[in-house]
Amino acid sequence: MPLTYRSRLWTIESLVRDLGLEIESNEAMRRAIIERVDIDANNAGPASLFLPRGSKTAKSRLQDPADQVRRALGRGVALALTTEDRSRFAPEAPVIQVANLIETARRLAEIGRSRFGGTLLGITGSVGKTTTKDMMNHAFSFFGPTYATRGNYNEIDGVLMTLAALPPEARYALIEVCSTKPDSVPAKARFVQPHIGMVTVIGHSHGANYPSRYDILRDKLAMLDDLTGPRIAVLGRSVVEYDAAEENLLAGKSVDHLITVGQEKGDTVRLRDAELTGQETRVSVELDGRDYRIVVPFAGRQYVDAALFTMAGAYAMDIDLKQVAEVISATETGHRRGERIRVAVKDREDVVEVIDDAQNAAPESVRALLELVSLRDPGRRVLVFGDMLELGDEAEAMHDSLAEDIRAAGINVLVTVGPLAGRVAAPLKGGMEVHQFDTTDAALKKIRQIIRHGDLVALKGSGGLQLERILPVLAPQGRRNRAKAGWSVEQESGERPLPERSLSLVAPDVSAAAPAVSAPAASSGRIADFGAFLFRIGLKKGFKTSRFTTKVAANYLLAMRIGNRVSVGEASPRSIALTGDDRKLAGPFFKAARQLLVGREISAASPAAALADVRRLMARLEALAEQMAGEANREKPYRACLAGLDIMLLNGAAELHGMTLADFLGRQRPDVGVSATTLSVSDAVGKQLVESVRRHLQRYPACRAKGMSDTDRNIEILQAVRTVSREMGQDKIAWVDMNEAYTPDTAPALIARIAEEARAGTVGGTVILEQPVPKRYYKEMCELQAFATETTKGLDLDLLLLADESLWDLSDLKRLQAAGGCLAINIKVQKCGGLLKALEVAEMAVRFDPKTRIYIGGMIGTSDLTSRALLNLAAALQRFDFITSGPRANIKSHIVTEPLKWTNKTNRLPAQTGPGLGLEVDWTVVLEHVDEADKPQLHSFLASADIPAPVES
Repeated sequence: MPLTYRSRLWTIESLVRDLGLEIESNEAMRRAIIERVDIDANNAGPASLFLPRGSKTAKSRLQDPADQVRRALGRGVALALTTEDRSRFAPEAPVIQVANLIETARRLAEIGRSRFGGTLLGITGSVGKTTTKDMMNHAFSFFGPTYATRGNYNEIDGVLMTLAALPPEARYALIEVCSTKPDSVPAKARFVQPHIGMVTVIGHSHGANYPSRYDILRDKLAMLDDLTGPRIAVLGRSVVEYDAAEENLLAGKSVDHLITVGQEKGDTVRLRDAELTGQETRVSVELDGRDYRIVVPFAGRQYVDAALFTMAGAYAMDIDLKQVAEVISATETGHRRGERIRVAVKDREDVVEVIDDAQNAAPESVRALLELVSLRDPGRRVLVFGDMLELGDEAEAMHDSLAEDIRAAGINVLVTVGPLAGRVAAPLKGGMEVHQFDTTDAALKKIRQIIRHGDLVALKGSGGLQLERILPVLAPQGRRNRAKAGWSVEQESGERPLPERSLSLVAPDVSAAAPAVSAPAASSGRIADFGAFLFRIGLKKGFKTSRFTTKVAANYLLAMRIGNRVSVGEASPRSIALTGDDRKLAGPFFKAARQLLVGREISAASPAAALADVRRLMARLEALAEQMAGEANREKPYRACLAGLDIMLLNGAAELHGMTLADFLGRQRPDVGVSATTLSVSDAVGKQLVESVRRHLQRYPACRAKGMSDTDRNIEILQAVRTVSREMGQDKIAWVDMNEAYTPDTAPALIARIAEEARAGTVGGTVILEQPVPKRYYKEMCELQAFATETTKGLDLDLLLLADESLWDLSDLKRLQAAGGCLAINIKVQKCGGLLKALEVAEMAVRFDPKTRIYIGGMIGTSDLTSRALLNLAAALQRFDFITSGPRANIKSHIVTEPLKWTNKTNRLPAQTGPGLGLEVDWTVVLEHVDEADKPQLHSFLASADIPAPVES
């Protein structure tokens, strides 16, 4: 955080004059230079003007005011004001007796506000205002002297103190205002008189003190009643919509310029994307027609809003937005607001990490913390959860609602403090270690017995519980340090690096999606049933690779009954090495997934809400996959199973809203043509090879052929593509799938040979070498890409190395990027865990290098269900280049009623006409090929969905 800006505010002469006092000053008073104002003796110090809190300006009367003054004098304050008799203090003490502290504080605030010549922003909101204020304070201080509310002194006495201490010459001021009871914001706003009024969100905080949320809304929007100067309002989209639906108070406010912050196309500051990792938060925002990418150096959903409102504040104050986006990356966490602390437990060798987020608590902030914890992989996840206070009549229900979120976050040990928090304990016992305590004091006596080495301990509860007192019980101050960037408790074991997990926090924009392609959405989104059915269908021709030949396609048809229809997906578990699962592992996993899915809801209110629900369900399923993983698949567990579930859930959500899957995900292009199918040219030579390539390129823009370790043969394929390209007068792409056929020692010779042929003119244009070396040589492959780029410089040749086996997910992509990266990647949905994860991988690849070629690869033996899912994914990607998954031709039976077909002899398919995947399952075919063990379950599922029983031939 930047240093708090300070300036010379008063001398004894100017203070006495401004307050209209008549006193006899002593030597200490005459030396006084006042640079700040304090109301808490514990925070006061040299150059402070101290005013003890009065009963009308604090939550409760503190101890004897004279004792407060004496404590402040002991800390060396420049001057203290008091209503106590002056004779109670030493004659030489810098103490002045005044008639009324409250009126004195108001007068000082009025003086401070009147002489301030900069731009003042007043901020309020149910959650996130302190985090946002701190981030703005950090960012704006790079552009001029900035003064802000210290800590969360946002009640009336703190607001008056902050205004009184406003440096006259500061350029920017940020005043935080809380609403604790009706009319509390108006009482402060008339002193603040902001140029810019910011309201972040209307939530449940302090709900017990308000008759309704409408009253909270009215109080928050009162910040706009005392706007002055340019009269700018900065409002969260939810505030605007809630007001329009209930009160329409905004229409009566004197606002000259409205800035909205949200995800809608009409918002001034528009959230495009946000991603949460274990230690940072990434935000993509559109403002004034430009895109900005922000990296907040710590993790939490709350920092997304803080970044958006910081950009909005900068926009309102006409500060350079690009530079603001950059300097946010150096922000530090506020004290006890998600602060990460490394704790070496006293008298033990144990090291734990504490996330102290217990300054306040509401359901939204608890869920945000659980999201963060779920992305980590410590020895154990420990949640110390205390009562959320001041929630009103809904308090019990709000606490109850968190039980499932705690389970889904993978919490191993739950410690509850207080009767309300204790309500979540009963439904969670048996699934995790649970400890219940009525008070914080009781928890303190046991906490060191509960905590052990390698734990990640998250503290969350209302500030009144003082959960921070747990820290000194664990270790003295000298053994507690704010965690450095890059450190995590996972490192303490030496075997558990910080996991490269991430979570997308927002739904893609669907406001510009194509019109619905079916009837309106159903009214109910409850998942009533789920089944997973193994089926096997033979291939017309065995599919050969360098490793094996596939003759039978074995997949799982996943089906859920949601609303009034059945939605499906397809899972293709192949092996631990290929997908992180196999058929033996898949069955038990799907049984466990059924327990998690049935009864869950997918919102029918809006596509964005439905997508958010799917993301939450997938997060729970991913946590389940981690819990069920064994030693063999612990690193990347159950990816094909998760991919099938992801497709099924997204298909169902899109159908629920009458949208194609591409529109639901946020369509980027009207349709997608298949780039290539895999051409088998193992036996073709000379003119026969050229003719095979010619037929292939008459339909496709690329020729993808299986390569081998024979360099001469690989060159023949590239030469054949070049020959046909010249015939056609088009730059057709030559693409050789090497299947790890080379080694880091032999691959450079292949690259050099290709460059030699390019100089001779026999090879040219775009050439792709897919995974030329084994996946373990990912660093060497990145080095080979650099070698290829350098070797072909100046030639009519764009030589791309495509990462296939080396790339499963985000963690692999980051590893490749750290080694220099490749110019093309294969995103295989069954390896990364679904369409949503594929979107994240593609986004990160393009962020690293906008020129990266994106290829969506298929899986041998899948049905049209998977092909259509991949085509919809391709249409929703921001950047997309190749796809090889088209209509399934090499299978003996189709499980859909209308199989995908080419349009004439092109590489295109007819436009999709149905919602979701746009395909209907042929249950008769499924029944013919389903595993015998799954047939009873299939009959039961179809009966529950009122689907006529198919007749097995």
